[in-house]
Amino acid sequence: MLFFNLIDLFDSAVKAVAKLDETPENNPLAAQVKQEILDWELAGLSKEEAQGRSQFRVFGSKPGAYGAGLQGIIESQNWNDDADLATAYINWSSYAYTSTPQPGRARGHRPYKNRVILTLVPPLYKGGLGGVNGGVARPKHSPNASAKCK
Repeated sequence: MLFFNLIDLFDSAVKAVAKLDETPENNPLAAQVKQEILDWELAGLSKEEAQGRSQFRVFGSKPGAYGAGLQGIIESQNWNDDADLATAYINWSSYAYTSTPQPGRARGHRPYKNRVILTLVPPLYKGGLGGVNGGVARPKHSPNASAKCK
């Protein structure tokens, strides 16, 4: 993965800020992480798994891939509406990058809600911004928000 040192630095900063005991107004990241820990535990994850997943903030394509995952589906005309494009984008960019060397597949996560997404291609509307737009338009976060993704 490119820029691993920056991902490591960013991940360390997220973990440090999320640990601070501050009010939600002063530290919305910590408040969101605490809420997500509860959400993931309710979804059946252990405390440790829930804590780890709640701190995911950097997402991208699987190792060895790049782009937004939409070029093929658009060129083949294998989609019906924006929801199809949003689902493809979510599937493609749902690998969480942390300070560990290997990213993990983050099923059920909304990688674009208050997160950083690494799309290592020029910022083309149809591939990058279009995917983010479609993803953000999807329903509010829940641990199973992208469970339908293949």
